Amino acid sequence: MLLAKESPRRDSTALNAQRPTVSGMRACLSTVAVALIAAGCASGGTAESPVPGVTSILVAKHGRVVRSSYYGGLKATDRVPIFSITKSVVSALVGIALAEGQLESVDERVADFIAGTNPRIRIRHLLSMTAGYGRQLNFGETDPSALAARPLVNRPGTTFNYDSGSSDLLATIIARVTGVSAADYARQHLFRPMGIRNVQWPGSHGGSGLLLRPRQLLAFGQLYLDQGVWKGRTLIPAGWVGTSTRTHIRVAPRQGVTHGFGYDWWVETSEQPFFAAHGYLGQALVVYPGLDEVVLVTSSREDYGGTLGLARRVALKYAQM
Repeated sequence: MLLAKESPRRDSTALNAQRPTVSGMRACLSTVAVALIAAGCASGGTAESPVPGVTSILVAKHGRVVRSSYYGGLKATDRVPIFSITKSVVSALVGIALAEGQLESVDERVADFIAGTNPRIRIRHLLSMTAGYGRQLNFGETDPSALAARPLVNRPGTTFNYDSGSSDLLATIIARVTGVSAADYARQHLFRPMGIRNVQWPGSHGGSGLLLRPRQLLAFGQLYLDQGVWKGRTLIPAGWVGTSTRTHIRVAPRQGVTHGFGYDWWVETSEQPFFAAHGYLGQALVVYPGLDEVVLVTSSREDYGGTLGLARRVALKYAQM
């Protein structure tokens, strides 16, 4: 199992203090919740995973944590690598940099920040993975100029190709306009205001690398469900939350996990609409605005790709709470 251990300490990202209790709701005591607890859903539990490889399932409903289940030895105080969910955090940083005036627009040319980039590529193309680069799931290359100068296989803005290098370029742009690494910028403007301390993000790469506790990752999803507001303070402009979680490009069959892609968020509008951050080994942070619900599933199995389906089944079990 891929874990980063640390000593237990109080987690100040208390979702239950984020929004007032909904009248009539009794978190984890409804008929649905009692049935789930009987199936091994008690907070901090060590029951056998309902799906092989799943290491945690957390649910926030109406701003309150109603399920917090841990499996396979994972503990609430363990940090887990969130892999490509890092990309959605980078998207949030772009929105913050725009609000702070450090970026002017998503229509700015990437070449204005990174020499050697095709002049047709804009920041929005990196965010929507339509820059025209070929499909790449991960990158050993870390030199921004080399990443930017890769040959194009499509005209920018026309075709979705999943490309981790595009997110690495976004992290580089953030560092160059703010004067600090993406990790430090996130600490200052995102994590610290949320009460998330001692963030580990080796290398500050945009495509992957961030480690968080499951409860902290759930809080990030709650922040997006609440339109960028955390305990009364706007951390991410609501306009950016809306813009980044709507479909900007359709995803061809078998090229992604949903039918649409926003600004580093997967978007699904059919049946029960949701937007999601998704990472290697099946990490899934799924936000259901219509249900006022956030579901997190972490996983440690490379061969398991059904965590979005699992998240949906879990979400529907709590839909009537």
